[in-house]
Amino acid sequence: VNAQDGKSRTVVYRAVDGSHWDILPLVLDKATELQLDLSVASDSTCGADTVLHLAIQNGAPLAIVERLISLGAPVSSKNNAGQLPLEMAIKESKNDELAALLVGPTLAEKVFEINAVVDPATGSTLTHLAALHALPKTTQALVLAGASMGIKNNAGQL
Repeated sequence: VNAQDGKSRTVVYRAVDGSHWDILPLVLDKATELQLDLSVASDSTCGADTVLHLAIQNGAPLAIVERLISLGAPVSSKNNAGQLPLEMAIKESKNDELAALLVGPTLAEKVFEINAVVDPATGSTLTHLAALHALPKTTQALVLAGASMGIKNNAGQL
C-alpha cells in the first residue's frame, strides 16, 4: 500500500486523485493495518499536494477528510503554491464544515501564526478569507482560537 508509482503516488493518493470515495474507506482500513505513510506528496507535476490537499481539492466527503486526519495525514504540509490544507479549504473548496474541521488540528500543530497574512497580494489573513467566502463556522472557529477581528487587509477592510 505504501508502494509508489513512477510519479511517487501511493494507492491512497491515486484513490483520492480519482475521487474513488466508495472504495477509499476499504483502502484506508488496509492502510491502518500496514501503517501507511499519509505524509507522502506526489511529484512536482501534481503540485506536491499531499492526500489531504488532494481530498480537499477533489471535494472529498467530510468523513473521508476526518479519517485521513485521524490516520495522520499532515495538516501542516504546504504544497508548491505554499498552501496549507486549511487555506486550500477556505479559498478553493469554500466548504464551511470542512474548513472549520481543519482549524483545530492545524492550530494544534502550531504551523502558522493565526493572524499571519496568508495572501500577500490582498494582505488577507485566514479570518479575512473565511469571511470573504461566507464561511461562518470557519470564521467562528478561527476567532474562538484567538484570531483577531481587528486586522485590516491591504484595502483597509477588517
